[in-house]
Amino acid sequence: MLATLQGLAPERVVTRDRVIADYVVALGKGCCLLGHGPVGPECVWVEHQAQGCANCPFRTGSGSGNVCRLPKATSSQGVQVNIQYLARVLRDVDAGRVAQQRFREAMAGLNAQCLKTPLTVLCLVSHPSRGVTIAGQNTELEPLLNTLGLVNWAGGLSGYLPLCRLQQLPQQPDYLLLLEPWPGQFQSRQWPVLEQVRAWQEGRILLADNSLMAAWGPALPTRLHAIREQLQGC
Repeated sequence: MLATLQGLAPERVVTRDRVIADYVVALGKGCCLLGHGPVGPECVWVEHQAQGCANCPFRTGSGSGNVCRLPKATSSQGVQVNIQYLARVLRDVDAGRVAQQRFREAMAGLNAQCLKTPLTVLCLVSHPSRGVTIAGQNTELEPLLNTLGLVNWAGGLSGYLPLCRLQQLPQQPDYLLLLEPWPGQFQSRQWPVLEQVRAWQEGRILLADNSLMAAWGPALPTRLHAIREQLQGC
C-alpha cells in the first residue's frame, strides 16, 4: 500500500482528495498539506485506492516521492483503520489515537441523538456527469441516512435514477435532502418535477455538499450534525 518511506516523517502531504485532506487535518498535520506541486522524497502523495495513480505527479527530476493509497472507508470502523494507518505513515501514532477517539465520540453523539420517530427523506444528488439523480437504496447515502435515523423515501428503488422517476412515486416525503456541488445550485434553476412535491413547496429542505457521498472520513460527523441541526430548525 505504501512505497518505502525512509528516515523521518514526511515534511509535506500532497493530495487532491477532500476526504483525505480531512484525514490529514484530523491528525493535526494541516500545515503540511498541499493540493498540488512537485512531490520529492521528503513528501508523500496520498490517494484513494480506487483512483489509481496514473496521473499522480509524484515524480520529480531528482527522484520520486512516496505514494500512500488508502481504501475508501464505508463505515466508522473503516475510518478508524485509515486514521491509524495514515498516522503510521506520518510517524505520529499518538495523534492517530487522539483522532480515532474524537471520531468515535462524535459518532456516538450522533447515534445518541437518533430520531425517535423516523422521517422519510428524498435524496437528490447533483453530479457533473450524471446530472441530478434520485438516490435509491444500495448507494453510499444509505448508511449515512441510517446514522441520522432517516428513512430513504426512494428505498424501493436501487441505485441512482433519473429525476423523471419521481413521478412514479405517489407518496410524499417528509423532507428533501439536496446534495449540490456548490451552494444554491438547486435554487438557481426551475424544477417542474419538484414543484409537485409538498416538501419543496413548504421549504422542508435539507442542504449538504455532494462530497458527503465521496467516502466516510473524520469530518463526516460534523457534516451529519449540520444536517441534524437543519432538521431541528425546520
